[in-house]
Amino acid sequence: TIEEYNQIQVVKAGLSNHANNKRLHNHPDFPLRRFIDCTCGRKFTAAWHTGRNKKYAYYHCNNDQCEYYSQNISKKDLEDKFIDLLESITPKNDFLAAFEASVINKWQEKYSNFKEERRFYDRKLEQLETKKVELKNMRLNKEIDSKEFMELKNTLDNEMTSFQISSNEVKIEEFDLEANLIYAKQYISNIARQWQDMRDVKQKQRFQKLVLPEGITYDKAAENFGTAVLS
Repeated sequence: TIEEYNQIQVVKAGLSNHANNKRLHNHPDFPLRRFIDCTCGRKFTAAWHTGRNKKYAYYHCNNDQCEYYSQNISKKDLEDKFIDLLESITPKNDFLAAFEASVINKWQEKYSNFKEERRFYDRKLEQLETKKVELKNMRLNKEIDSKEFMELKNTLDNEMTSFQISSNEVKIEEFDLEANLIYAKQYISNIARQWQDMRDVKQKQRFQKLVLPEGITYDKAAENFGTAVLS
Protein backbone atom coordinates (compact mmCIF):
# COMPACT_ATOMS: atom_id res chain seq x y z
CA THR A 1 0.00 0.00 0.00
CA ILE A 2 0.99 3.64 -0.27
CA GLU A 3 1.17 3.85 3.53
CA GLU A 4 3.55 0.88 3.74
CA TYR A 5 5.65 2.27 0.92
CA ASN A 6 6.03 5.61 2.73
CA GLN A 7 7.01 3.86 5.97
CA ILE A 8 9.68 1.87 4.10
CA GLN A 9 11.13 5.09 2.63
CA VAL A 10 11.41 6.55 6.13
CA VAL A 11 13.30 3.47 7.34
CA LYS A 12 15.56 3.47 4.26
CA ALA A 13 16.37 7.13 4.81
CA GLY A 14 17.56 6.28 8.31
CA LEU A 15 15.06 8.59 9.96
CA SER A 16 13.15 6.06 12.02
CA ASN A 17 15.47 5.90 15.03
CA HIS A 18 15.52 9.63 15.72
CA ALA A 19 12.41 10.84 13.94
CA ASN A 20 10.92 12.28 17.11
CA ASN A 21 14.07 12.69 19.24
CA LYS A 22 16.94 13.88 17.12
CA ARG A 23 20.40 13.72 18.68
CA LEU A 24 22.23 17.02 18.94
CA HIS A 25 25.26 17.11 16.65
CA ASN A 26 26.79 20.00 18.62
CA HIS A 27 25.81 19.13 22.16
CA PRO A 28 26.46 22.17 24.42
CA ASP A 29 27.68 19.90 27.23
CA PHE A 30 30.38 18.22 25.11
CA PRO A 31 32.53 20.72 23.16
CA LEU A 32 35.30 18.14 22.60
CA ARG A 33 32.96 15.60 21.03
CA ARG A 34 34.01 14.70 17.46
CA PHE A 35 37.16 16.80 17.94
CA ILE A 36 39.48 14.57 19.97
CA ASP A 37 40.77 11.36 18.38
CA CYS A 38 41.14 8.03 20.10
CA THR A 39 44.41 6.15 19.47
CA CYS A 40 42.43 3.91 17.10
CA GLY A 41 41.73 6.94 14.89
CA ARG A 42 38.03 7.25 15.68
CA LYS A 43 36.65 10.51 17.06
CA PHE A 44 35.47 10.52 20.66
CA THR A 45 31.75 10.73 21.20
CA ALA A 46 30.03 11.66 24.46
CA ALA A 47 26.83 11.25 26.39
CA TRP A 48 25.13 11.55 29.74
CA HIS A 49 24.78 8.28 31.70
CA THR A 50 22.14 7.77 34.38
CA GLY A 51 23.47 6.38 37.66
CA ARG A 52 21.58 5.30 40.71
CA ASN A 53 21.04 8.81 42.06
CA LYS A 54 22.25 11.22 39.37
CA LYS A 55 23.55 11.58 35.83
CA TYR A 56 27.21 11.42 34.83
CA ALA A 57 28.85 12.95 31.74
CA TYR A 58 31.43 10.89 29.83
CA TYR A 59 33.49 10.92 26.66
CA HIS A 60 34.30 7.58 25.06
CA CYS A 61 35.40 5.79 21.89
CA ASN A 62 32.53 4.20 20.00
CA ASN A 63 34.66 1.90 17.83
CA ASP A 64 33.80 -1.69 18.78
CA GLN A 65 37.18 -2.80 17.34
CA CYS A 66 39.12 -0.49 19.68
CA GLU A 67 40.73 -1.83 22.85
CA TYR A 68 39.23 1.14 24.69
CA TYR A 69 35.74 0.63 23.30
CA SER A 70 33.14 2.14 25.66
CA GLN A 71 35.75 2.80 28.35
CA ASN A 72 34.43 6.06 29.68
CA ILE A 73 36.47 9.15 30.48
CA SER A 74 34.69 11.64 32.69
CA LYS A 75 33.84 14.96 31.10
CA LYS A 76 35.60 16.83 33.92
CA ASP A 77 38.83 14.82 33.64
CA LEU A 78 39.13 15.15 29.88
CA GLU A 79 38.22 18.83 29.77
CA ASP A 80 40.56 19.64 32.68
CA LYS A 81 43.38 17.93 30.77
CA PHE A 82 42.43 19.90 27.65
CA ILE A 83 42.63 23.15 29.65
CA ASP A 84 46.10 22.08 30.89
CA LEU A 85 47.08 21.42 27.28
CA LEU A 86 45.93 24.89 26.21
CA GLU A 87 47.93 26.42 29.05
CA SER A 88 51.03 24.49 27.99
CA ILE A 89 50.86 25.71 24.37
CA THR A 90 49.97 29.32 25.19
CA PRO A 91 52.48 31.64 23.45
CA LYS A 92 55.17 33.01 25.74
CA ASN A 93 56.23 36.66 26.02
CA ASP A 94 59.18 36.35 23.61
CA PHE A 95 56.85 34.98 20.92
CA LEU A 96 54.28 37.72 21.56
CA ALA A 97 57.00 40.38 21.21
CA ALA A 98 58.07 38.86 17.88
CA PHE A 99 54.42 38.64 16.85
CA GLU A 100 53.88 42.33 17.59
CA ALA A 101 57.00 43.39 15.66
CA SER A 102 55.99 41.23 12.70
CA VAL A 103 52.46 42.64 12.55
CA ILE A 104 53.69 46.25 12.78
CA ASN A 105 56.26 45.64 10.04
CA LYS A 106 53.68 43.98 7.78
CA TRP A 107 51.11 46.70 8.35
CA GLN A 108 53.58 49.48 7.62
CA GLU A 109 54.60 47.73 4.40
CA LYS A 110 50.98 47.23 3.36
CA TYR A 111 50.02 50.76 4.39
CA SER A 112 52.87 52.18 2.33
CA ASN A 113 51.86 50.15 -0.73
CA PHE A 114 48.24 51.26 -0.35
CA LYS A 115 49.23 54.92 -0.12
CA GLU A 116 51.42 54.70 -3.22
CA GLU A 117 48.73 52.90 -5.23
CA ARG A 118 46.10 55.39 -4.08
CA ARG A 119 48.31 58.32 -5.13
CA PHE A 120 48.73 56.72 -8.58
CA TYR A 121 44.96 56.49 -9.12
CA ASP A 122 44.40 60.00 -7.75
CA ARG A 123 46.97 61.39 -10.21
CA LYS A 124 45.27 59.56 -13.08
CA LEU A 125 41.88 60.94 -12.06
CA GLU A 126 43.28 64.49 -11.87
CA GLN A 127 44.77 64.10 -15.36
CA LEU A 128 41.47 62.85 -16.75
CA GLU A 129 39.58 65.67 -15.05
CA THR A 130 41.94 68.14 -16.71
CA LYS A 131 41.30 66.48 -20.07
CA LYS A 132 37.55 66.82 -19.54
CA VAL A 133 37.94 70.56 -18.92
CA GLU A 134 40.06 70.87 -22.07
CA LEU A 135 37.47 68.88 -24.01
CA LYS A 136 34.68 71.23 -22.88
CA ASN A 137 36.77 74.22 -23.93
CA MET A 138 37.35 72.64 -27.34
CA ARG A 139 33.60 72.22 -27.76
CA LEU A 140 32.90 75.79 -26.63
CA ASN A 141 35.48 77.04 -29.11
CA LYS A 142 33.85 74.85 -31.76
CA GLU A 143 37.10 73.02 -32.40
CA ILE A 144 35.10 69.75 -32.38
CA ASP A 145 31.49 68.98 -33.21
CA SER A 146 28.92 67.59 -30.78
CA LYS A 147 29.35 64.01 -31.98
CA GLU A 148 33.13 64.05 -31.48
CA PHE A 149 32.61 65.74 -28.12
CA MET A 150 30.25 63.02 -26.88
CA GLU A 151 32.49 60.21 -28.11
CA LEU A 152 35.56 61.67 -26.41
CA LYS A 153 33.60 62.52 -23.26
CA ASN A 154 32.23 58.96 -22.97
CA THR A 155 35.75 57.56 -23.37
CA LEU A 156 37.05 59.83 -20.59
CA ASP A 157 34.07 59.03 -18.35
CA ASN A 158 34.68 55.29 -18.77
CA GLU A 159 38.37 55.70 -17.92
CA MET A 160 37.53 57.79 -14.87
CA THR A 161 34.99 55.22 -13.66
CA SER A 162 37.57 52.47 -14.03
CA PHE A 163 40.21 54.39 -12.05
CA GLN A 164 37.65 55.43 -9.43
CA ILE A 165 36.67 51.80 -8.84
CA SER A 166 40.34 50.82 -8.54
CA SER A 167 40.94 53.71 -6.15
CA ASN A 168 37.99 52.68 -3.95
CA GLU A 169 39.30 49.13 -3.76
CA VAL A 170 42.55 50.28 -2.15
CA LYS A 171 41.02 52.56 0.45
CA ILE A 172 43.30 52.64 3.45
CA GLU A 173 41.59 51.30 6.53
CA GLU A 174 42.31 53.61 9.41
CA PHE A 175 42.31 52.03 12.85
CA ASP A 176 44.28 52.07 16.08
CA LEU A 177 46.89 49.40 15.41
CA GLU A 178 48.37 49.65 18.89
CA ALA A 179 45.02 49.10 20.61
CA ASN A 180 44.25 46.14 18.36
CA LEU A 181 47.63 44.57 19.08
CA ILE A 182 47.17 44.98 22.82
CA TYR A 183 43.80 43.22 22.57
CA ALA A 184 45.19 40.46 20.34
CA LYS A 185 48.14 39.79 22.67
CA GLN A 186 45.88 39.69 25.72
CA TYR A 187 43.57 37.29 23.91
CA ILE A 188 46.19 34.76 22.80
CA SER A 189 48.22 35.02 26.00
CA ASN A 190 45.46 33.22 27.90
CA ILE A 191 43.80 30.83 25.46
CA ALA A 192 42.79 28.40 28.20
CA ARG A 193 40.69 31.05 29.91
CA GLN A 194 39.24 32.16 26.58
CA TRP A 195 38.05 28.61 25.89
CA GLN A 196 36.56 28.22 29.37
CA ASP A 197 34.69 31.51 29.18
CA MET A 198 32.97 30.71 25.88
CA ARG A 199 29.35 29.69 26.37
CA ASP A 200 28.45 28.95 22.74
CA VAL A 201 29.53 25.39 21.88
CA LYS A 202 29.95 26.26 18.19
CA GLN A 203 32.25 29.12 19.13
CA LYS A 204 34.27 26.75 21.33
CA GLN A 205 34.57 24.21 18.53
CA ARG A 206 35.66 26.88 16.06
CA PHE A 207 38.24 28.10 18.58
CA GLN A 208 39.53 24.54 19.02
CA LYS A 209 40.00 24.17 15.27
CA LEU A 210 41.80 27.51 15.09
CA VAL A 211 44.29 26.46 17.77
CA LEU A 212 44.58 22.78 16.78
CA PRO A 213 43.69 22.62 13.06
CA GLU A 214 44.24 18.85 12.81
CA GLY A 215 42.68 18.00 16.16
CA ILE A 216 44.52 16.03 18.81
CA THR A 217 44.75 12.41 20.00
CA TYR A 218 44.06 11.29 23.56
CA ASP A 219 45.95 8.21 24.73
CA LYS A 220 43.83 6.49 27.36
CA ALA A 221 46.70 4.28 28.50
CA ALA A 222 48.96 7.27 29.15
CA GLU A 223 45.96 9.32 30.28
CA ASN A 224 47.22 12.30 28.31
CA PHE A 225 47.20 14.00 24.95
CA GLY A 226 49.67 13.27 22.20
CA THR A 227 51.73 15.82 20.28
CA ALA A 228 49.56 18.05 18.11
CA VAL A 229 50.01 20.32 15.11
CA LEU A 230 49.54 23.90 16.26
CA SER A 231 48.15 26.68 14.11
